[in-house]
Amino acid sequence: MSGSGLSRPSDALNRAELLLAAIATWMIKGIEVVMPFLASTLDGVDVILHAARQDEPPRIVSVDDELEVDTDETDQRLNCCKRIYVNAARS
Repeated sequence: MSGSGLSRPSDALNRAELLLAAIATWMIKGIEVVMPFLASTLDGVDVILHAARQDEPPRIVSVDDELEVDTDETDQRLNCCKRIYVNAARS
């Protein structure tokens, strides 16, 4: 693991953690793209993900997400943001 900064392989993310980290990153980046269209600002974003797995065969069967946004925007503007975000994610 030369150059990775990891002292042991156990410090690294496992495959499921890496997948969830990628999903969280994608969600946050999507929010960053949408907010300028609404001329809005954010004070913070929390992404909470929960994955359910099955043992045989080993795989993730579902991922649930919760997105918490810290902003002074009205509910109406946040709902507009959500619609834009969901439509962008589908394309």
